[in-house]
Amino acid sequence: MTTHKDLFLKLELPDIETKLRELLFSKKSLKIWQDADTFISQKIHDVDGYSLKLDQPDFANDEDIYFASFCLRGMSYYLRGTFDLEEGCLFKPMGDIYRAERRQDVRYLMYPRFESYIYFSLNFTEENDEENENVVSINRFQDAEKKIFKSFNKELRKTPELGGEKILDLSSGGLSFVCSESELLFIKNSKETTSVIIIDGKSIELNGIEIVYDVDYLNARIESVPMKKVGASFEDCEKLNVLLDEFNDNSIVLTSLDEDFQKFIDTLK
Repeated sequence: MTTHKDLFLKLELPDIETKLRELLFSKKSLKIWQDADTFISQKIHDVDGYSLKLDQPDFANDEDIYFASFCLRGMSYYLRGTFDLEEGCLFKPMGDIYRAERRQDVRYLMYPRFESYIYFSLNFTEENDEENENVVSINRFQDAEKKIFKSFNKELRKTPELGGEKILDLSSGGLSFVCSESELLFIKNSKETTSVIIIDGKSIELNGIEIVYDVDYLNARIESVPMKKVGASFEDCEKLNVLLDEFNDNSIVLTSLDEDFQKFIDTLK
């Protein structure tokens, strides 16, 4: 089993300034964060020793410690640092810098950085109704639920596309999204499903969607509507893989590997 300590390898001192200057010349972005709400991705202007010159983020102060990362040639580099705001804005590494290899199972956290949605096209046929009628349940509540669903089913055939469901996170083989209990019922009882995800203005069709779990999801904005967080898997999609690689290379979203680095730092305390 891979541990957090196995994921991150400490850079030797002579390599650190080399990698920071390579980041500068590559014009790739540096990602700085404390959490999903305190996050920025931007290019650096210069390297002064081990310090990085950049525009001052709105949340920056000279007291807190921040996490940072960047990607070069398929490798991710991680560090912690502080801001020096006396003359301009310098981000100063604190402690060691670590390297981590890109992993296929990394999750990219879409919310709240990106407004990204999954749209299902549901295929309901008469067979769904016949199957429901042939099932005899000893639970009266389940029988009543099937009758209600059968009625909804007939109405849904008239408009087989559900509205977009908000994507929480995404990987090369799966995603999680939020929907209401009634919408989840429609998705689960569809004979076949295809879907399109919309991310950053790009649309990508996914095939072989399968629901693998669902759990209760609390949403303070709509407490009266029972919501579910739903996990789904899908077939490999080259177009999606290219987009995720771009996200990773440009350091524009937080990932599960970023979370792993935070946990790794906690083990060192």
